[in-house]
Amino acid sequence: MVDWVRELGETDEELLIGIESHGWFHQGKLPQTKMQWSLFCCDELTGLIIAVTLVRPEKKLSVVTIDNVLSKWNQKAFAAGVKREDIEKCEKELGIPLKEFIGIALAALVV
Repeated sequence: MVDWVRELGETDEELLIGIESHGWFHQGKLPQTKMQWSLFCCDELTGLIIAVTLVRPEKKLSVVTIDNVLSKWNQKAFAAGVKREDIEKCEKELGIPLKEFIGIALAALVV
């Protein structure tokens, strides 16, 4: 993936390392930078948001709210594979409250 982005002309090393590091998380390595922590936390969150979207009657991402996501948060059987504890690290590692982090992710997905 990084090679493809480089071929497109990207030269920002922080961005390139951020993209490359995404795969490291699956190998047990912890993120080091804010960008890497952002990717780490939002990876799980986007899965939860999509699951919430698919159970809503409209099945439209644009109508999913922070409260819709939070209403499923404590239902461990719902999207059981989502590691909510990884998402919650947004508070400690990024200084962003969970509710705000969900809002940021929703806004980014709808753009």
